[in-house]
Amino acid sequence: LLKLLEEQINDPTTKTRKATYEKIIFDQIASYGNEFIERFREAELDETLVQHEALWLLEHAAHREVVKFAITVLGCTNCEKYKDLLFTLGMHEEFTIYVVFALRNGTIQANEQIWKLAQELQGWGKIAAVEHLDASTPEMKHWLLTKGCRNEIMDEYLAYTCAINGELDVALYEEMISKELY
Repeated sequence: LLKLLEEQINDPTTKTRKATYEKIIFDQIASYGNEFIERFREAELDETLVQHEALWLLEHAAHREVVKFAITVLGCTNCEKYKDLLFTLGMHEEFTIYVVFALRNGTIQANEQIWKLAQELQGWGKIAAVEHLDASTPEMKHWLLTKGCRNEIMDEYLAYTCAINGELDVALYEEMISKELY
């Protein structure tokens, strides 16, 4: 797949794009993502050309695996200028974990974007965002403790993560706690 992508990047024709696309739709990047990312970095491809082709894949994708792949590839570059696009894609729970990777790896202040996703999402997308959120501010910790584990599915799934990352032990040590926290 990396060879096909490299061919596509160096010669972005309908033929090379089609070959890459067809290979991607039958792959599941989740099963080999870390290995792909490592090999991708070793390939040292031109970042501008990589971004151009990742965006082409995103714009023309009719298959979810292609979207996941393109987000991953975009995340292997400095994708700061694509934060809004990534955020929008991250609103789909199947893509959230890939967007979290892209934000963490390719942007600055990724944690703020991840927090925004966590606040907006429900379901597995929220779970992915909360699990990767670094609760670096009191506001984030409070949110984790009061709203972080409320979810359309399995509230209890995030309870421990929210308690630990939100520092529940510290919050309960206070002399007075809010009704909301209680």
